[in-house]
Order: sequence, then structure tokens, then C-alpha cells
Amino acid sequence: NKVEDFFGDKMALAWVEFEFPENTRFPSLVVRDKDSLIFPLRGETHCTGHELEVAYNQGAKIKIKQGFIFPWKNDVRIFEKYMKWGREKRKSYEKGSFQEKLVKEMLNSTYGKFSQNVKPKQTFSVEDGYSKPQPPSKLTNPFYASYTCGLARALLSEMLASVPDDKTVLSITTDGFLGNTSVEDLDLT
Repeated sequence: NKVEDFFGDKMALAWVEFEFPENTRFPSLVVRDKDSLIFPLRGETHCTGHELEVAYNQGAKIKIKQGFIFPWKNDVRIFEKYMKWGREKRKSYEKGSFQEKLVKEMLNSTYGKFSQNVKPKQTFSVEDGYSKPQPPSKLTNPFYASYTCGLARALLSEMLASVPDDKTVLSITTDGFLGNTSVEDLDLT
């Protein structure tokens, strides 16, 4: 139940209660509200250790209700070589080209297979013309899906937390944000 135990390069997942200081501009812990995600100043959520570390660094009070830490077996990361290959391959192609988009789709599909049917949904069957429950993939793994999403959210939240007060953020998406700040204004350490 010690929040600091969840920090660092770990597969760490937790169910927490949290409260950010009132003046927090961009709270970093996400709460599901029906079908959307919100980032309130206080609440209860399931998150990764990376997200906890960002929230802690923002001054949030965090109470671990339940948590799991799965130490890595060794220094080999399951998809690291594949992701490095994919990033290099994408950079070798002209941005927006068919080849670049194809490699991007391959990389994103890996995450898609981790998360397939973690939250049950219907998909349309071309074969018979009806919607059917989507089955899980052979790669479906809620832990990897959570870890992947949480790591990306933590990185984006860390960057948002460093946006200077005199700058405006207009929109935030999965992997970036729009505003009147420049990369040089952000703390990317």
C-alpha cells in the first residue's frame, strides 16, 4: 500500500483514491464516466504505476485500495525489438506514404490485439450481415493493454504538467495536444 513502490520501470497496476491540489491545472489520473474519460481533481480509478508517479509528482494525495506489481523477469522487454524496428522503419519512409501508414497500422494493431474485447463490444459480421459479440484475440491481455495505455497517458500528462501557466492548451488526444506552446517550453526530462 506504499505508493512509491509502484514507481519506475515495473508492470504495476492499482486501484486508488486520489485528490490533487485545488490549483492543479491538468490532473493526470483518468476516471471513466459512462463512455468517456475525464480527469477530475479527486476520485477513484484504476491506473498504472507510471500514472501514479506523475500524479504523485503533481502533489496528489493517493491511497492505494488494491495494487499489483509484477516484476520483469529480466531486462528483455517483450515487444521492444519489434517497436524499435517499427519506429526506424516508419522514419525511413516519407511521412504520409503508404509504406509509412502501413507500418504505423502494424504497430498500432499490436496494442489493438492486447485490448480486443477487454471491454466487450459488438462487431458487424460481413458474412451474415448481423452484429455479433467480438471474441477476444489470442493476444488479449488486460494487463498489457492497461500498461500500454497507462504509459502513454503518463507521458502525455507529464508533458501537460510542464506547460507554462501563460500558455493555453486547446485540445488533448491520445498521443498529443494542441496549444500555443512550443516543445522548447516543455520539460521533457
